[in-house]
Amino acid sequence: MGADARVFEHVSMFFGFMVSGLSNRISIGQLESLAPYVHRLEAYCIEKILSFCERHGYRDWATKVLQPECSRRAKAAETREYNKFDWDFHLLGWHFPTDADLLDRLDTAAKVEPRQRVAELWRWSEGFAHRGDPPDRPFRLAEHWLQRVPSLERFKIVAGLVEERGTRQHLSILQSCATICGTPEGSLIFADVSYAVRRRSLA
Repeated sequence: MGADARVFEHVSMFFGFMVSGLSNRISIGQLESLAPYVHRLEAYCIEKILSFCERHGYRDWATKVLQPECSRRAKAAETREYNKFDWDFHLLGWHFPTDADLLDRLDTAAKVEPRQRVAELWRWSEGFAHRGDPPDRPFRLAEHWLQRVPSLERFKIVAGLVEERGTRQHLSILQSCATICGTPEGSLIFADVSYAVRRRSLA
């Protein structure tokens, strides 16, 4: 068990999942060869494989093979607070977040001070592309979040998302929140976002 176990300590180094010049040579066949042994891999190795899969178009394989293993370890770590955070939030929450996870993060972002909020929202937005999520997922969630508890603060957050990454069709998310969009401040925010989105779509 001892010598055999040490072999798996060097899997990440051997394959070079995040090493320039090596990672682009890894095939689906090599990933499949690791599938029976994912329960033996260290957490840092699984995280590197997850990042590799997301960068190179193997998201489906990661979902099929690695997500169940991450879930298994999160459940096994429920009595160990630090390890539970590591698996349940860091790996599952970042690489395989549920809609509820992502809505909770918006709740958290809305409560922190403005400078920290910018970083939280950037990380939230970046995650969708990083994971290869459907393009409309962030806007669907943002619309639900805004309509669930309409407020000027939430309106500003969603307006920022639409201004930064949205298209003309996503302006309807703001328009649908009539209680805010119809106020003088909300109307000004919408006008600014609408101008920015329409101007970008002409470029």
